[in-house]
Amino acid sequence: MIRKIMASFFLLLSVSYLYFALQLNFGTMLKPLSGFLPILVGALASLLALIDFIGVFKMKNENAEEPAHLKIIFLVALGFVAYIFLLKHIPYLIATFVILCYLLKVARIKGWIVPFSVSACTAFAFYLVFDYMLNVPFP
Repeated sequence: MIRKIMASFFLLLSVSYLYFALQLNFGTMLKPLSGFLPILVGALASLLALIDFIGVFKMKNENAEEPAHLKIIFLVALGFVAYIFLLKHIPYLIATFVILCYLLKVARIKGWIVPFSVSACTAFAFYLVFDYMLNVPFP
């Protein structure tokens, strides 16, 4: 029952976010405006929330639900706070790499090769898209 309530809440939250984000100017892929990232995030969050919503309501056995992992939720939130702190003290790409490694380990990805590889590729992709292609300076 709790999973159904949470899935409904996140679907409503993400659709509401998308609704308000659509009031901003999107621009184009080559010249993004203030609504570019919020609209993309809102659309992706709405899609993922809808997939979760459908999956939760298709579940037949409610006793098969996993309990909420409050420790993992706390560690992820702690990682986001640490990311904000790190951005003030070390360069963006290094902070992104470190926090992504941390979040992947919190998500229980085994080994170190996959978290390092995913983090390095993601940080490099951010550099390519924002600094090189869009010419947006990093903080």
